[in-house]
Amino acid sequence: MAESVELPDWPAILPSRKKVLLPGAIIRIRCTSFSRVKLVEQELWQREEKGLIGIVPFRDDVAESSTPGSLPSPGIGTKLREPSSKTVDNVSESHKHGAVNNQEVGHWHNRGIAARALHLSRQVKKPSGRVTYSVVLEGLWRFSVQELSTRGMYCTARITSLDMTKHEMDQVEQELDFIALSRQFKGTAMELISVLEQKQKTGGRTEVFLDSVPVHILADSMVARMF
Repeated sequence: MAESVELPDWPAILPSRKKVLLPGAIIRIRCTSFSRVKLVEQELWQREEKGLIGIVPFRDDVAESSTPGSLPSPGIGTKLREPSSKTVDNVSESHKHGAVNNQEVGHWHNRGIAARALHLSRQVKKPSGRVTYSVVLEGLWRFSVQELSTRGMYCTARITSLDMTKHEMDQVEQELDFIALSRQFKGTAMELISVLEQKQKTGGRTEVFLDSVPVHILADSMVARMF
């Protein structure tokens, strides 16, 4: 279900390698490249940790086996929108600093997660003075990328939500089939988490966890808890 938090019309997109964010989950991402640092500074840091962005993962086959200069296979299914004449110079300068391009964009998934920044930390490396950021993000809801554009050094996207609205979910939760299925899933979840707790010696938290998590995000919350 889509949380009552709206992204900007064209949110900034931060691609993520080897980390997958889910609704309700929390991950930490280090931003060291020039384009990522600029994204954090302009979209998150200047907004006092209240910024919202989109997280899009790289496809597994690309993240593990791609080589420099290799041609992209179909991924996100869209190219960067042509910049206006006012931004051509900025975009050209962006690519000199390693900003994203059509080839890299072709390696992204076409679906992602809206994310809220929970914590930001800034590091300055000496003696170079190079700035990097560590960002803690909370997943909110899923989206599909419809179109991409550039904003200075990084990408933005026009997106559509893939999750149900609160009204739609309220209607589904009244259906008898959904109620029966959710009870069955909750019982299976209880058994699985109990086994994991025994191995990790963290017993006693299962019942509290299952009772506190809404049914419609239980699957995502379970996966996030495991990892």
